[in-house]
Amino acid sequence: MEAVATKINKNRQPILKVAKNPTIVVKPRPVPRFTVDSLRVADARTGRPKLWNDPEQLGELIDNYFEDCRELGRPYTISGLAVWTGCDRSTLVNYAAKDVFLPVIKRARSVVEMYLEDYLLSGKPPIGAIFIAKNNFGWKDRNEVDVMHTFDMARLQGVLDNRDKAIEGEIAGN
Repeated sequence: MEAVATKINKNRQPILKVAKNPTIVVKPRPVPRFTVDSLRVADARTGRPKLWNDPEQLGELIDNYFEDCRELGRPYTISGLAVWTGCDRSTLVNYAAKDVFLPVIKRARSVVEMYLEDYLLSGKPPIGAIFIAKNNFGWKDRNEVDVMHTFDMARLQGVLDNRDKAIEGEIAGN
């Protein structure tokens, strides 16, 4: 089909007019064929570069964070640790999934959790600390309810006896 631009509309797009007696030729689009080799990554170094190459480097950053918090009197937090190390909370979680970094990040999380427990026991308002403990460390409220039922065995036996007599009476009456 042959189209000719004759005018331009107000949006500065051409107005196409179809020529008389058009010949329509439909060419099928080629179907892309993927093979295992075409899907392989050419270079293993693609993607975002690592923030830390070894756990010792990350451990040093974490120790510096805790030291800075002590000097300034600031609380230890996971978000503060993430900002200090140059990432966000989810990146720390992702690095914790790697076996090499797990001990370093686990130790840091334990220190933050210990600080949180100390805060909870300090007598200060605990609401924010409870929220953080539940959302960052998996703490849960647990309510235990003991339910004890008592019943009079003699009364129960009387009800059963009356039921048995009623059934016997119905059978004898038939």
